[in-house]
Parts: sequence; structure tokens; C-alpha cells
Amino acid sequence: MRGLERRYPGHPSAAGARFWILLQGSDDDAAATAAVEPLLAAPGIPLDERAWVHEHIGLAALWRGRLAEAVRAMEEAERVAREGGAPAHAFAARLRRAYAVATVADAERGARILDAAVEDGVLDELAPSGRARHTRALVYASAGRPDDAEAALRAFEAEADPALRAAYRTRADAARALARLHRGEPEEAVRLLQQVRAAHACRHCVTLQMGQALAESGRLREAAAEWEAALAWKDDLFDGFTVQVARNLWILQRLPGLYEELGDTARALHHYRRLATLWSDADAELQPHVRHARARIAALSGAIGAAPR
Repeated sequence: MRGLERRYPGHPSAAGARFWILLQGSDDDAAATAAVEPLLAAPGIPLDERAWVHEHIGLAALWRGRLAEAVRAMEEAERVAREGGAPAHAFAARLRRAYAVATVADAERGARILDAAVEDGVLDELAPSGRARHTRALVYASAGRPDDAEAALRAFEAEADPALRAAYRTRADAARALARLHRGEPEEAVRLLQQVRAAHACRHCVTLQMGQALAESGRLREAAAEWEAALAWKDDLFDGFTVQVARNLWILQRLPGLYEELGDTARALHHYRRLATLWSDADAELQPHVRHARARIAALSGAIGAAPR
């Protein structure tokens, strides 16, 4: 990290790397924001990179549960990109906002962000490579709308050239597996995700979906292992910052309950405490998760204290 900063002082990639290390390594959203925010005032920074900074500021807020602040920053990223004459970048920012909202807070609300893009004709001005139907499919599948997800996947297969289909096969297949999961076919979803890994040698990029499918199949220990692997992964090589932040928050809301089902009180407490601390100042919309975590901490701690020694 220090070598990168010495060799390329002030480069956005160096700032982005520092942002990720601070956010994931210490949960310090203020320090992470400080790593990228100065770029907004730097002379000569292109508009698409300014949009990138706004989006990162939003991710830091999202990490600590400040959802409204996160959404405003991500909307600003979209506005800056659009005004800079980069409609594909603007729509990509909208997609990432939709994924973040759908994954962290409200799946249907996230899907409606994409519905609005279709209704507003935003997609009409984009080339097939910019329409990102693979990611739209993933958001719709996450929202429990398998018909919409599968329609987006069919359109992706029809309009994308072979190189584009190959580049985004992992995300498309993850959406396809989630759609099958929401149709009540968890074992088929597991099979599809295993095919993804066999084809792409990608251990970390479908951990969230694989954990979901395994949990629905009753394979709880395997599901927990998938989600622990996701939380331990600190590199954005496969998924990008937005997907990793949203994915890890989704997991933190569910993993401690899974450990309770497994009877692993110590690990359940660890993750409940992590979420309660991380979201101690979260927006009211997310506070029910904090109250639940604190209630379970009290109950489980009491159970441990009452256990015979």
C-alpha cells in the first residue's frame, strides 16, 4: 500500500486501496472517507472519478448503517456522471445503489430503483454493454422476483456479444441460481453455483448466494463456512467495493442467527456484537436489527452465565 502511494502520489487507485483497507480493517468510516474525499477538491480530476469519490463516501456511510446518507451520496455519484456526459457510468452508479439498497435494507425498494430506470427510458440511450442486465437480474433475483430476473437474463443473452457474455457469466449465473432458489429449488441453485466455481475458479465471488442456497437446503454448517469466507475476504478483485460492502452487511444480519440454530453460542455472540457495534448509530430504518442483536446478546450471555461449570 505504501509503495503504491509513493509511486503514484494522489492517484485515485491509491486512495481507493487505502479506503478499502481502512473500512474493512478497522470499521473506521471517517478515516476511510478522509482517504478519498480530498479528491473532490483536487484540480483536474475527471468527472467520472469525482462520481467514484461520491460513491465511496456513500459506501462508508452504508457500512455504519447511515442508509439515507449513503443513498444521497450514491445519487450524487449518478448525477455527476450524467452531467459529465457519461450515461453508462451514471447507470452503473444507479445499479450499484439499487444493489446496495436491495441487499442491506429493502430488496423490493432496490428493485424499484431499477424499475424507474426502465420506465424513464434511461436504458434506451445505452449500448448493450452499458445496460448491465446481468446485474439487474441479480438485483431482481435478490428481491424475490425470479420472473423479472430471468427476463433480464434472456435479454442479456440475446443482445450481448460472446465476449460480454463471457466477462459477466459469473454474475449472470449467480442471478440464475438465486432465481431458482426463489422458485423453491435450493439444491438446483447449489448445483448451478458449483458449476460457476468449476468454470471460473472463483472461490469468493458467489459466497453469499452459495450460503443462501446451502442454508435453504438445510446444510447449515456449510452455509456458515461460506459466509465466514466472505467476511474474511478483503480484496475487491472479483466483486468491487459496493458488492463486498453490501454482501458483508447482508451476512452480518443473518450469520449469528444461523450459528444459534447450530448451537454455537460463542460465534453467534461474536457476530451479534459486531453488528450491534457497527450499526450503533444506524438510521432508524435499520435499528430493529440492532435491537434484535442486543436482545440476543443479553439472552445468550445470560445463558452462558447460567450454564453449569
